[in-house]
Amino acid sequence: MSNSISDIENSSACWSLATTAPTPHPIVARRVIKARDNGAKIIVCDPRRIETARIADRHLQLNNGSNMALVNAFGYVLLEEELYNKTYVERYTEGLDAYREAVKDYAPEAVEGIVGVSAREIREAMRMFAAAPSATIMWGMGVTQFGQAVDVVRGLASLALLTGNLGRPNVGVGPVRGQNNVQGACDMGVLPNLFPGYQEVTDPAVRAKFAAAWGIDPALMDDQVGTRITEVPHKALTGEIKAYYIMGEDPLQTEADLGLVRKGIEALDFVVVQDIFMTKTAEIGRCPAAGHLLGRARRRLHLRPTAGSSGLNRRSLRAGNVKRDWEIISLLASELGYPMHYEKQPADLGRDARALPAVLRRDLGENGRYGPCSSGRARPSIIPGTPWLYKDNRFDTPSGKGQLFATAWRAPAERPDDEWPLVLCTVREVGPLFLPLDDRQLRRAASRWPTSRDGCR
Repeated sequence: MSNSISDIENSSACWSLATTAPTPHPIVARRVIKARDNGAKIIVCDPRRIETARIADRHLQLNNGSNMALVNAFGYVLLEEELYNKTYVERYTEGLDAYREAVKDYAPEAVEGIVGVSAREIREAMRMFAAAPSATIMWGMGVTQFGQAVDVVRGLASLALLTGNLGRPNVGVGPVRGQNNVQGACDMGVLPNLFPGYQEVTDPAVRAKFAAAWGIDPALMDDQVGTRITEVPHKALTGEIKAYYIMGEDPLQTEADLGLVRKGIEALDFVVVQDIFMTKTAEIGRCPAAGHLLGRARRRLHLRPTAGSSGLNRRSLRAGNVKRDWEIISLLASELGYPMHYEKQPADLGRDARALPAVLRRDLGENGRYGPCSSGRARPSIIPGTPWLYKDNRFDTPSGKGQLFATAWRAPAERPDDEWPLVLCTVREVGPLFLPLDDRQLRRAASRWPTSRDGCR
């Protein structure tokens, strides 16, 4: 997020697109409620009447797969009715002419049939948003799980640029992600194109830094972006991938094209599944291992919120005589030629990450710091935080200006027909975790271990 979660309650308008914040992020939802109590206008765009829609001033119940068309229509209204912040756009953005050309065919009256929302509702919602002195835009997996997700996110950021809602307190844009610790995993580089700390794997200087920290030859490090999970089945079928190590994931339940995923996994020479449960994927794994959620003698969960302070929340889960995730990884690395011998607690592992920003637990304070954090070299006892990004409206572009973006809407690849006359929508629920198996298996596991004094199982 470009702003902090606490900023939301002080926004004059909160606009959410395809996110059920009360379910995966109740803290975010609570801030939205506080914003409403403070007089903010609430705008919700979602095919379903979700919980947030009950308190909204406007609920635009758009058709599935029409996100880009709706975002373009909003941009059209801002320009046609001259609701955009002309001074801000002139000083701090670039690409207005190209943006205007891209949205010229997306008048609300022209896209009513695509979006499923009347032109009047679209115009009223954008007038309400543009009139707010400060506004926050949020989106969820209903945006990011569509094929045109990147375009939509860039389009939403452009609406924030057009209205001057970046680079100052109580405004901004940001994803309300699937679960709390998705952010923490990304921070630690669990992505095919990034090292920990969002440092590019294609940058020779970054590779050299990590090679020095890890004590390896940088020539041994791959200089190419890795394989994304959606690419694995295709590369398995073409023979580009021979083996697959799956840790805490069940792609045979969570991926979109399960038939393709199964074919890809079955075509591999070797599959390892590291998970405490016998998942659908583990059933065809060649070497099941114990691990992931509850399968360890003692596990600590360090949860990193989507935005806000970098504080640490700890819970310990006791189980039987099995190895912890980090122990399995350490032993595997040692067998592969890179010794990893740690005799201390998992919390001590991070002290060897010398290539990461120098943010130690003692520096975070009781309530943490807002990331990103600077090194704090001027005052080593204090790590400065960043409650909101793009101070002075300087952006991470060659020109330092925000880039306006819009592109044509693309219809969903699969549409209802006589054989499949259904439109399905993903739903986030409070009870189950990311997939139904987690919830079912957790109930069984919970009955095996008594509740400890601190209320944790």
